[in-house]
Amino acid sequence: MKTDDKKKRITQLESEIEALLIAIVRETSSHQFYEDLFKNHKGTRTGDIFRELAEGETSHKEELESKISELQVELEKLKNTK
Repeated sequence: MKTDDKKKRITQLESEIEALLIAIVRETSSHQFYEDLFKNHKGTRTGDIFRELAEGETSHKEELESKISELQVELEKLKNTK
């Protein structure tokens, strides 16, 4: 890979990781929001829906963390090659 292409890809990967980290913060916040609603509606169908939504946010967060790990591996490989 040419030096300029490598630098561009490194910058792109760093930007993608940063965006995903922001998304994780939002997923965490959404999870807490739905979890609080669930606690206020326990034992009702509405509470079950809020619990499902909270679990979905946790799943999204895990997917984002997995993607970050993949991008970090690629980033480290690029940084360690000449």
